Amino acid sequence: MSDSLEFRLDTRAFEKALLALYGATWRDLSELLKEMAKGFIKQVVLITPPGGGGVTGPAARRRGAAHVATDVNRVFRELRHEKWHSPEIKKAIRERDLARLREIVPHIPEFAGMQVELEPNPAYHRAARNSRGVVPQGTRQRVLVLDGLKKYIKIEQARVGKLASGWNAAAEKLGVNLPAWVTRHGAGRGSIVLELREPSLTIRITNAVRYAQHISDLQRRIQWALDRQASGTEKRVAKILEAAARKASLKA
Repeated sequence: MSDSLEFRLDTRAFEKALLALYGATWRDLSELLKEMAKGFIKQVVLITPPGGGGVTGPAARRRGAAHVATDVNRVFRELRHEKWHSPEIKKAIRERDLARLREIVPHIPEFAGMQVELEPNPAYHRAARNSRGVVPQGTRQRVLVLDGLKKYIKIEQARVGKLASGWNAAAEKLGVNLPAWVTRHGAGRGSIVLELREPSLTIRITNAVRYAQHISDLQRRIQWALDRQASGTEKRVAKILEAAARKASLKA
């Protein structure tokens, strides 16, 4: 089954705004559609996680990075920074003696049942994630690592913006500049098809990021972006008509 994101949206307000803009400007309809699609892409990227809820731009990136750190710390715990009193454990940590650590640490009640590794293994992190790509709140830490946790968190934080990168192909085609933390992931996780010959004016945009379809409210967010662009266009039309009316009154 394809991982592409596809749902039906209510485009009536968008179409109404497009026709109103056409009636107010008499510009080429296909160019107006591309113009509105650019605005839509800007809006949808702003509210694609980690954006949303009034948090956009650098603040969204910081929020995403914080969520990543929280996720990782729900899976891993670093041995080196625990307050050990046992000389034997201290020696094993100092010598990076994984075999000895695996013998000693599981017998400590607090760490019973936990895996012991020298550094974070992404396989444990992947196994702990749900279908939305996050580690659920309340997940019991399952892996003790000697060190490397801070480095692993930074590697994972570099992935922030991957979901929004599903819109990169559309942004590139339409000439929309997106933040570097989104564009760094490339345009290979999405596509755009333009059919702009009347009477068939169609823009089909695809976000093919693997877990996009599991983001529970993403359809609502995309609908909001579409409606927001329609609303902004209606306001623009009103200003165009007001300006035209003032100009006409001056000539009268």
